[in-house]
Amino acid sequence: MRLIVPAHKLGGMGVKLWTVLPTLLALTLATYSPVRAETCATQDGKVAPECRCPSQTKRVSSGALCSVQRPEDRAAGLPSCFEQYQCRPIAAAVRSSRTMMIFMDWGLATVSPSAGQIIAAIRESATPTSRITISGHTDRSEERPAQLARARAEAVRDALIAAGVPGRSIVRLEAAGTRGLPVATSAGEREPRNRFVSVTIR
Repeated sequence: MRLIVPAHKLGGMGVKLWTVLPTLLALTLATYSPVRAETCATQDGKVAPECRCPSQTKRVSSGALCSVQRPEDRAAGLPSCFEQYQCRPIAAAVRSSRTMMIFMDWGLATVSPSAGQIIAAIRESATPTSRITISGHTDRSEERPAQLARARAEAVRDALIAAGVPGRSIVRLEAAGTRGLPVATSAGEREPRNRFVSVTIR
């Protein structure tokens, strides 16, 4: 029930309006503000059985469940319900995509040991229903860019499968070559940031 008290009556009661406004506002918010809970799921994409959110005194209902903290949230420093106690939508509710990049040495299609953390992050981010696209790129100084880009994409695919990513989740390999490079360069110019393989998880 909305509580409305005319200002002139407040004055007649000897109460200053500014002293009661905070209380009135709190009463209104407590009465009419719905608790916002997002549809969530566990890391493997399954709906969580139950979860509590700090703004609620009761367990959230079905379809408004909370999630464990996803590896990609943790890596990005973002909060998620299980560890940071905030309800957040995740891929099981709304399919989204994330792209990670693995850089390559000039002229080579070898996944270096330094890429191990990225490979591990991709493995942790992938769920049984994930669809992964791998796209190889080269800078404008490398020879046979299409072939090299393809070899790079295949090398990353093999590294992901060796790390435990299901091969069936990798639905597409692309040899982008010099297309879609993040740094504009002239022909023949070496640019380390343009020698990479992008891995997109949906």
